[in-house]
Amino acid sequence: MVTAAATVVLAVPGGSAAHAGPPPEVPGDGGYAGAGGYRAPASSLVPPAATPPAGYPVTGIDVSSHDHPQGRMLDWRSLGRSNAFAYVKATEGAGYTNRYYRSDVSAAKSAGMYAGAYAFGRPDLGNATGQADHFVDTMEDVRDGRTLPPFLDMEWPYRRLRLPACYRLSAGTMTAWIRTFLERVESRLGVVPMIYTNVNWWNRCTNRSAAFGHYPLDISSCAASPPSVPGWGRNWTFWQYDIPDCTPGLAHDADVFRGSRTDLATLARQPRR
Repeated sequence: MVTAAATVVLAVPGGSAAHAGPPPEVPGDGGYAGAGGYRAPASSLVPPAATPPAGYPVTGIDVSSHDHPQGRMLDWRSLGRSNAFAYVKATEGAGYTNRYYRSDVSAAKSAGMYAGAYAFGRPDLGNATGQADHFVDTMEDVRDGRTLPPFLDMEWPYRRLRLPACYRLSAGTMTAWIRTFLERVESRLGVVPMIYTNVNWWNRCTNRSAAFGHYPLDISSCAASPPSVPGWGRNWTFWQYDIPDCTPGLAHDADVFRGSRTDLATLARQPRR
């Protein structure tokens, strides 16, 4: 995800006048959880670990191809000793696939973790149904009791896109795009997907829409506690409480689950419709 976790609205470069229409998809993994363009240096030998907020013992991380500098693999065995779950970026747009997605999910589960997939939303490219289909086709419908509901990552465009905060979409067009994507994923999987966002982006780009409160929320905020979000209030399911933008050099985006490990297992075993 991008600068989503910060509770202060960060400056986002404006769109280039050279673009007569939607920009092409950027090859590679441009957007990733909580990153905002930050890439941890490959030379970091002992990156700092995030300190979980009190009262939330079920911790996890989210990762993308940016967590594989120079192709380096993650130490999932070590990560599994201190985390209960992981979310892995699967897709962006209708064409990009994270080449580490399947290996990371498999390794996380082998390390005893629950795992889920996320799609970085590109509403500027339109085709919400096609992006949702690409996501579902990539993540695969695994019913092993260890797969968490997928989520749609809606936040600031990462810097290389050179787009304004709301991807040049009106609030009405944005909410329609989000709804189409989520409904397509749900219709194909039979599982209610989640939304990941930051309240500053959400309020600005959806005009404080309260229409999505029936979807579980993964809220990104580096504040001492998550803010109230229209439609959800403070009823979040996951909280991304720290990212490299807030703690430079942080090893991974850090998350907690609102519930016990038994509750997490129940979430992973929810029946298909």
